[in-house]
Amino acid sequence: EINGACWKALERKEITRDELSKKRFADFSAELGLTDIDPLDLNSRFRLGLSKSAVLIPGALELCKTLSEKVDLYVVTNGFIDTQAQRVKAAGLEGLFKGVFASQAIGFEKPEARYFDAVFEAIGRDKIPQTILLGDSLNERKNFIAENGSRYVELADIS
Repeated sequence: EINGACWKALERKEITRDELSKKRFADFSAELGLTDIDPLDLNSRFRLGLSKSAVLIPGALELCKTLSEKVDLYVVTNGFIDTQAQRVKAAGLEGLFKGVFASQAIGFEKPEARYFDAVFEAIGRDKIPQTILLGDSLNERKNFIAENGSRYVELADIS
């Protein structure tokens, strides 16, 4: 709940990525009454553990394998670059995606239109109809993506 609220605040530009790294664990520690915890250290440890783990939705690997034979798949994420790349590998999904577009590398947070403009430019606008973007949160950008000719699968949609 705390983590999700922080990511939503990032999407709404209420906090920065650096603030998210600290706030989610500062708030969590405060809720537990822990006062001597370094939230940035906890964040680093969490991200390290997260980068080594992957829990797939049942059927996700098979779905991605099947789709990757028919269309170009891309991951769109606000997650941290290093963590997400390792999680794709840990999940056995490496090689199924044509690319992973992390907002940290692009310079704009998803779901900003500028984020998706950068993604579409990198993919090549002529290839957009043959692509599917996979992500875990989209909010108000479904129409923007559809208007640009791509399709988007929100992982929550198939769980």
